[in-house]
Amino acid sequence: MDTKNSNFGLKFTKHLPVVGGFCMLLLPMVVLADSCTYEEQLAFTLPAAGVSSLDVSAGAGSLSVTSASNAQEFSVRAQVCSTRKGALEGSGIQHFVREGTQHLWTKIPEKRGIAWRLTRTHINLELVIPEGFDIVVKDGSGDLEIRGAGNVVLKDGAGDARIYEILGDVQVTDGSGDLHIEYVQGSVDVDDGSGQLDVYSVLGAVTILDGSGDINLSDLQLAPRIVRSGSGDVRVDGRKGYTEVSGSD
Repeated sequence: MDTKNSNFGLKFTKHLPVVGGFCMLLLPMVVLADSCTYEEQLAFTLPAAGVSSLDVSAGAGSLSVTSASNAQEFSVRAQVCSTRKGALEGSGIQHFVREGTQHLWTKIPEKRGIAWRLTRTHINLELVIPEGFDIVVKDGSGDLEIRGAGNVVLKDGAGDARIYEILGDVQVTDGSGDLHIEYVQGSVDVDDGSGQLDVYSVLGAVTILDGSGDINLSDLQLAPRIVRSGSGDVRVDGRKGYTEVSGSD
């Protein structure tokens, strides 16, 4: 592995190929798994003074948003990964503040040509925010975690998502992948496409519109309203079957 500095003072790492008959047999699997042949690490902070909410848009890559009780600013860390060195140029994080909302999004430039179409680039993003901030998240693909926010609005494409220790309400529109929601002091409203759905320990109302996949509910203070339009089992506090399931709206 050869590590160098980029023109921007950021590190990129080139993983040198391994040769040999046995390794060549494994090459297709290795190529699929290694999408971080080149990388850049980004780290910076943004002031939270005068800001009341956070709006995040993330494309391909993992996303983690966690809170810290002593945080006075937004801490941003990102790993930009690509199978092509040239794809790192122009990729990164952009942000601005408007009307009390901090907007932040990942940027991966679109380029044309056969070689670029075969290039795989993603950004793994980690945010640490002050406790109790309201957040709106639009996520493309990749696993996602949100912890310790105020009100949460999430539109998720593909990948598993975990939301927990939320001080306000949770509203989720989920495409595919498992979804786990736990320890919510407000209400939970979920429009779920496919994948297993777990909702545990919620103080407010729970409303679920579900496509396909099992639903597991536990420790809810109010009886949930479930609108079913697909397939899968429903378990409440470990018991299979739920008699108060309404038809599709």
